[in-house]
Amino acid sequence: MVSVILQGIVVQTTTPDELRGRISSVMAMFAIGGPVLGSFESGLVASLFTPMFSVVSGGVACILATLFILVLVPSLAKVKVRAE
Repeated sequence: MVSVILQGIVVQTTTPDELRGRISSVMAMFAIGGPVLGSFESGLVASLFTPMFSVVSGGVACILATLFILVLVPSLAKVKVRAE
């Protein structure tokens, strides 16, 4: 919940007025659907292997996905959010 609130603050303060509704709705879709999908995936992996493997593989997959996105869009590492 804390993550969703912080993301909402960033979206509300950095998105131009004309795009705020669209961006907020996309963010809400991910905020609502993401944890449900993650719970399904971790439960499936835990049932096929072990709960410990599910936790470790989920963490490793998260790190790898972040690095992959950073390789695809290197400009994301240079984004700076300034408070106004």
